[in-house]
Amino acid sequence: MTTTQNPIDLGTPALRTGTELVPTI
Repeated sequence: MTTTQNPIDLGTPALRTGTELVPTI
């Protein structure tokens, strides 16, 4: 949401923030 927590938890929502987080597919 704000900072990078867990890439696994932010799988889909990661795209919401942009490309900051790398979603593990």
